Amino acid sequence: MLLQIYLLCKASCYGESVGLNSSSIFCWDELVIDRKSKENLPVAISWYLSLGTLLVFLILGVLGFLNLTGNWQFLLIFLSLFFLGIPHGAADHLVLWGLNRRQSTKIRIAAIALYLALALVYFTVWQFFPGLSLIVFLSITIFHWGQGDRYISIKLHRCSYLLKSNLLSVLHILKRGSLPIILSGYSGIDVYIRFVSNIINNEASAQYDVNWLINFRAWFLVIPITLILISSILTFGHSSENNEPRFKETAEDVFLVLWFLFVPTLWALGAYFIFWHSLRHSLRLIWIDRIGRRRLNPLSILSLNKRWLRLTGFMTIAAFALMIALLTPQVLNGKLDFSWLSKVMIYISILTLPHTLLVYLMDRKQIRNPQTKF
Repeated sequence: MLLQIYLLCKASCYGESVGLNSSSIFCWDELVIDRKSKENLPVAISWYLSLGTLLVFLILGVLGFLNLTGNWQFLLIFLSLFFLGIPHGAADHLVLWGLNRRQSTKIRIAAIALYLALALVYFTVWQFFPGLSLIVFLSITIFHWGQGDRYISIKLHRCSYLLKSNLLSVLHILKRGSLPIILSGYSGIDVYIRFVSNIINNEASAQYDVNWLINFRAWFLVIPITLILISSILTFGHSSENNEPRFKETAEDVFLVLWFLFVPTLWALGAYFIFWHSLRHSLRLIWIDRIGRRRLNPLSILSLNKRWLRLTGFMTIAAFALMIALLTPQVLNGKLDFSWLSKVMIYISILTLPHTLLVYLMDRKQIRNPQTKF
């Protein structure tokens, strides 16, 4: 059965007729990181991305300042389950296959099995050690969101200094990853405490009090701001012929600080996950895909959307169906609360671990560090 699905999807990816109308819907051919996909993205896309993101965030920021209470504050996180959020990792199997030069069906099935096994192990750890699992999840997310921004900074914004200094590269990952995960805990400490409490104490016999986190509220501000200041000082002190990338990166830092300080926490995180992190990773996948890459220049939103749906549609539907099956009772009862959020985050976290490792392997292939130094 798996072999039949694979052959049908591979045929559809190349536009081959296999006698079934449904076979043309999805693409299941490997995404190979070739020489072209290791090059920088077109500069014009940088401005499309920056201005488009700014416009969307301004609109969402205005909506966020409305008195969002009850289920409405969870709206963007709910939408992320099937719009860009979860789908941004729905082509992982294609990338995983593309990283392996030996293209046999058995190896591909084994690769998916390994991916799912890693997720299953993490899910099992959640059942017995929720506190430790949460710390691991937040740490992984800081690294993953930071590494996602680093790729865009290097390949799109032309921040070549990140290739020349390991220290600047590490600081870039930490500062960008800490903004949504740590800084949001300063402006929304009550939300942070409720989330941590629900995810640790979810269906547990022993209840743990996490209100002590409020005593460390100042550190939620100090840590990311300090990382930004150190990174900025070292960045501007690093020799370079072009200062435009530095100013663009600094502008993004300031924008994200303001976003997470003043926009309601859950709304800010939902918007960031969809329209910042996931959108940028989706752009990266399109650049790897040889068909999608041709449609980036000239930019064609409609054709890109069609290609994106073919690359991610199958796994998106599968993941969404699983989510719906697990969370439907709460959704139908209108209970989009912190208990619902904790369940969603656990399901997302078990996929985040193998996804982060895969993106790390992508970085190893796509980002070369010539003559790096501290």
